[in-house]
Amino acid sequence: MISDLGDVLAQNPLSAVVFGGLSVVPPAARNCPRAGSPSLGTRVRFPVGQHDDLARAHTATLRAARATHPNGPRIAESLQQLRFTGAEFADCWDRHEISVRANGRKAAPRPAGVG
Repeated sequence: MISDLGDVLAQNPLSAVVFGGLSVVPPAARNCPRAGSPSLGTRVRFPVGQHDDLARAHTATLRAARATHPNGPRIAESLQQLRFTGAEFADCWDRHEISVRANGRKAAPRPAGVG
């Protein structure tokens, strides 16, 4: 379960196998847009061909969340953190795309040890 800001609120066992368990990640760092940042190295779980689409989708969702919570401290904190991750976020933000992802498909590599 993911909030409108991309914060991971809950994770089921299958998600933990595919995307990595969150028990070792501090709650404040459990955020999809931050995890997808090239500077953090966590997006290697997804095929390279999806990186741009995922970055754009997460950024567009954050822009929609900002419209809903324009003065919210959590959105301001998220945006400030993402601005320090590199030019990719700024490029996506400058596109001014807005969307809300209700669902979608992601291709993820097969977890180690799974046949």
